[in-house]
Amino acid sequence: MVLDAGVLSYVLVVLAGGAIANLALLPLLVRRNLRRAVPANGG
Repeated sequence: MVLDAGVLSYVLVVLAGGAIANLALLPLLVRRNLRRAVPANGG
């Protein structure tokens, strides 16, 4: 399998986009989980 510069750049862009999306979504998921956990613990 031959990897051209275009293929490598495409893979890097996809991986970078996925990483950025995960970093952006993680705080939202954590906040949602904390909001759900607080009333359940004794709120």
